[in-house]
Amino acid sequence: MAKDKDRLSQRLSAIKTASAVQFDGPIGSRGSRDKRGAARQSVFRFARLILPDRSIVKCVIKDISSTGARVAIEGNFAIPKHVVLKIDQIGTTKEADVIWQDETEIGLNFAGTPA
Repeated sequence: MAKDKDRLSQRLSAIKTASAVQFDGPIGSRGSRDKRGAARQSVFRFARLILPDRSIVKCVIKDISSTGARVAIEGNFAIPKHVVLKIDQIGTTKEADVIWQDETEIGLNFAGTPA
């Protein structure tokens, strides 16, 4: 029961601190960056990016497919070209390449899939 309350508290905290996303095109458009190889499913899952130096960056997965994901990160700093995405809620770990990055989000392409 306490674990469920802690998880709910984390989600509510993330929602309170989330910022609005501005789109330059129609809803669902990511402009010239939208070169997805597969349809993505909108999600809200807590995850971690494991960097090559073994440091960890907390993130929230905003959408995901078999070929990649869009994640929101805490902080504004450069992420290395290659990372590991760890999704504890479902016990999945994916190696990924950073395809794009802006102030608060990163586009990932999972290793072994076309960019």
